Amino acid sequence: MIWSYIFDKSELAKAFGGTSADLSSGNEIMFSLSAESEADVQEWIRMARQAGGTIFREAAYDEYGFFYGGFADPDGHKFNVLLIEPGM
Repeated sequence: MIWSYIFDKSELAKAFGGTSADLSSGNEIMFSLSAESEADVQEWIRMARQAGGTIFREAAYDEYGFFYGGFADPDGHKFNVLLIEPGM
């Protein structure tokens, strides 16, 4: 089972003790999340979409054989979810 929580801006400001950045003009970091199966990667993408995130890469294999997907939360923070297979 995968659990995640996306803060709204007012809750995030309380947690940070300040204001959050405007990500509409660009990003400086992308968070990488590891998954144990293709189904886990697909579930992260599904949950992100359901929570109001923007999918910038559907879960799929790339030309190098990596299976991953990518999303941005409603504030624009970017995440990729990468299948970590044994031996990687």
